[in-house]
Amino acid sequence: MKKKIQSLVIAIVLVLCSVVPSFAYSQLERPVIEEVKTGKQSICINWQYIENAMEYDIYRSTSPDGKYYYQCTSDESWYRDYDIKKGTRYYYKVQAISWDGDSNSRLSKWRSARVKKPAVKHTNSTAARNTTRYPTSGISQSQTVYITNTGSKYHRYGCQYLWNSCIPISLNTARSYGYTACSRCW
Repeated sequence: MKKKIQSLVIAIVLVLCSVVPSFAYSQLERPVIEEVKTGKQSICINWQYIENAMEYDIYRSTSPDGKYYYQCTSDESWYRDYDIKKGTRYYYKVQAISWDGDSNSRLSKWRSARVKKPAVKHTNSTAARNTTRYPTSGISQSQTVYITNTGSKYHRYGCQYLWNSCIPISLNTARSYGYTACSRCW
């Protein structure tokens, strides 16, 4: 009788141990990036919500087969990237993270986007230009200088004030529009 009870207990334990608990999760589903939008100075990616995902890790690269670097963690199913350089194409992947960290999803397939560089705009308006002229010695009158969309000075290429716009123009034309030399680069 004792042997029968032991055999029955062992059988029950084996049956209970072989059944997967109902609260255990398998690996999370792989996210799918559904939409990539570009703004003037950002890229926004949206992906499908993954059931049982606690958060999402976002990775970025500058080539599809290159190394993907961790960007951030989000508890939403979207991410907006402001840390971009206009004209550079960026590739994104997303990973769903589980609450226990053991059943995280695989990385999504990559999606890419590029914020276009702004078109160079030439302006012929002289109404807001300062007409005071300063002598500039040692430069050719046909030399190319650079102006901005909003300033009243002309600059050498690489001047710190050309960070927002950089419009090439001849020195003669710049002077005829009332531009004067930048005190930093001249």
